Amino acid sequence: MGKARFYDRFLFVLLTATAFLVSGIASTETVDEILERIKYDIIDLDKNYSMKFHYVDFRNDGSDFLWKNMESEEDATEFTEDLFVDGKVSLILPFGFPFFDRNVTHVAVTTQGTIQSDEPSVNWTIAPLNAKFGMTRSNIYFLHEVNDIYIQWNNFRFDHVYFKEHDFSFQVRLSASGEIVFVYKKVPYHLKLLREICDCLENEFGVIYSYEEVRPAIEQIVELFFAYEAVPASSKTYELGYSTDFEKLEVRPGTLIRFSMADTCMFKNSCESCTETKFHLIPERPQQCHWCKKIQRCSSLRDGVRDEWYNKTCHHDPLVHPYFCNNINWSKNHKYVFIWILCIAILGAAFFCISILINLISNVPYGLVQVAFGCNNDQEEQADENRPNDGENDPTQIQDSGV
Repeated sequence: MGKARFYDRFLFVLLTATAFLVSGIASTETVDEILERIKYDIIDLDKNYSMKFHYVDFRNDGSDFLWKNMESEEDATEFTEDLFVDGKVSLILPFGFPFFDRNVTHVAVTTQGTIQSDEPSVNWTIAPLNAKFGMTRSNIYFLHEVNDIYIQWNNFRFDHVYFKEHDFSFQVRLSASGEIVFVYKKVPYHLKLLREICDCLENEFGVIYSYEEVRPAIEQIVELFFAYEAVPASSKTYELGYSTDFEKLEVRPGTLIRFSMADTCMFKNSCESCTETKFHLIPERPQQCHWCKKIQRCSSLRDGVRDEWYNKTCHHDPLVHPYFCNNINWSKNHKYVFIWILCIAILGAAFFCISILINLISNVPYGLVQVAFGCNNDQEEQADENRPNDGENDPTQIQDSGV
């Protein structure tokens, strides 16, 4: 077993066991004893690295330390049949449950063995079993303890002639940290057999989220003052979470499945929030999310944004620290600031030069100005031509005066 896998395995059992040891459940067992009861486990990530999956198969119903006995819990609430509409009952959570990019406060609990979004426009499902509508009946309970919510299906039976006498018991725990844990108490037969005989189950179970991202068009200054790059409006759906098939993964009494958020970089919408977020390539080494100024996107470089990231050559110049966020693309309200600064600078320089020129001209003597512009000789010649002839140089007048 690799170091990272052992770390995840031990940390998972340590956290879950500690929570219940404190509450008095399984108080006679140590963490080492719980680890010994693990038959085998699987650790995996979905293709978009959005969710970590940890499957644990305990020996001899070894997951009992995580199971809540709802019938003996004073604060447990059973959902009666009159509360359900079309197989669903709405539930207000006592705390905000962090689920990918959402803070969930309302959920719908179903008779199909699932928890779903209570918002019609949002498509996500937490499905420990995921039966088809109208095919089941069960007793459903709800319990809140500090930072955990438990939803449990007991006496869960399929309405089929071969299976209606056999019941399941399973539970979902939602934690304020965003962790999701499935616990299977009673599994009377292999669910692969059910799929072969009865069309009672949907194709997949697990955590399923169709995340639709709608991005507005972006106009940004990328180089000099008049150089723009337009990022067009776009819409894309990402299939996030971790889901699998009962034919690929056997579920039996004592099976425990834990889901936790992996990379959350792609949900960050600003450079600051992106570069302040970390994720783990391996448990001991947190990595920084990367911001691309060209497409205004955040990525872990392995998540659903990775294709667009490399196609736009974002890997050549990523931003990984909040300090650099102040020097990149201006917001829409300030996108012309460079142009205004440039125009003001040019007008100011022109006004300054003209004022200096006027000042120099006003301090030059008038005669020099006339000389400079070639006006003095012309004026003198014109004055000579216009001067009256008084006879001073006339020879006839000189002769007359000598007579």
